[in-house]
Amino acid sequence: MPIHECFYRMRLCCFVFLTIVSLLSATSFGQCPISPSMGTKAEEWDAIFTQDGPGKGLQAAGASAWTGGDSTYSVLLPNGDTAFFFSDSYIAESPRTKGDGTVSRSATGLRTTEINCPSPICDPPASTFIARNSIVVLDKSRTRMRLLAGPKSANGLSSSYFKDPADGLNFWMGDAIMLAKKRIFVFLHKFDSKLAFHGSTIAQLNPKSLAIEKQIDVTGFPSMDIHWGTAMIVDGAWLYIYGKGARNGKKQVFVARMKANASFDELSASASWSAWNGKSWTSGLQNAEPIIPSNDSISDEFNVVRANINGRPTFVFAGIDTTAAWGSWRDITLYSSCSPQGPFTGKHVVYAMPESNSFTVPGLAPDVKLKEHLVVYNPHIHKQLSDHGRLLISYNLNRTHNADTIYIDGYRPRFIYVPIAGLK
Repeated sequence: MPIHECFYRMRLCCFVFLTIVSLLSATSFGQCPISPSMGTKAEEWDAIFTQDGPGKGLQAAGASAWTGGDSTYSVLLPNGDTAFFFSDSYIAESPRTKGDGTVSRSATGLRTTEINCPSPICDPPASTFIARNSIVVLDKSRTRMRLLAGPKSANGLSSSYFKDPADGLNFWMGDAIMLAKKRIFVFLHKFDSKLAFHGSTIAQLNPKSLAIEKQIDVTGFPSMDIHWGTAMIVDGAWLYIYGKGARNGKKQVFVARMKANASFDELSASASWSAWNGKSWTSGLQNAEPIIPSNDSISDEFNVVRANINGRPTFVFAGIDTTAAWGSWRDITLYSSCSPQGPFTGKHVVYAMPESNSFTVPGLAPDVKLKEHLVVYNPHIHKQLSDHGRLLISYNLNRTHNADTIYIDGYRPRFIYVPIAGLK
């Protein structure tokens, strides 16, 4: 064999070897890069979640109706409907009750609710929610919507769907997940009136009726510094449970797992979970290490989904860049990984939320401004509603001044589409 041909074959072998090593290394370290485009408004979804009350939109007359809320987790139900899980919720009653969440529209399209918290309790007076959580079921045709809330109080206002029977704490939503089309698990985060976190409860729901079958506190958390159950996915035989916690002034992400076929009682015992310590799965949630870059900071709520991108399973994480000060958050970000435990890398800013720091809502006169600006938070991917190579993502708005709480368009989800190259 001529010597130059020998050298050529050696170089070719080295090139192939290094290429294989490079690909294996990239997969091992979670680098499954994605190429998203900038997001655009999903106006039809914004319209779906612009509801005025019973009989005025997609919700039937004669029953209580959702008109505003935050969180916006979602689960595909066995019959093709989608359940949306909201935290603090405005509810319009039937018959209409003074101070409920019924929405009135002006000639300019300005949508308002009544003041129900007078001075001096609320100073200035405010329109506030009574239910701290609710479920909205959107049928698969996207033409009908119904509300699940708790019983009405003596003053005729609907209460929370999920309640803490012992401590009297408020339940805000964690993630919900369907397992084997037989049961729905929901994480509920417990907070007191001073916004201190008191751990998590899980509820098991009937997948057909969404009735609460069981509800139990999660035990064994080594500390309250991580809010476990902020996101969940199933991959293979495992249920992955994500949590948010502070590290060095940044909001970081952690992950634990257990068998997806575990019983309700097994899931509620966090000592049986395994935590990802950055290298391997280990016992003890105190050993969990962050799975996004240490200089990054994400929102209190987020999503992880498993997608088929360029023919391979890729895990996509949606958050909001919270390295800016509260009130100035603006950017929705996507990360990706080859594995559910990350690390999640390749941060992409895919949408700058125009409502951030805005002093207006639809229908407000040009010469009128809100007392304080709007804030944005809580992105969620709705994979079951995504199509045409794009992800449907929601985010939440909120008012920051009591006098602005009458404007319901400052407290309902907004939706965007984010195309990703190779997404199936």
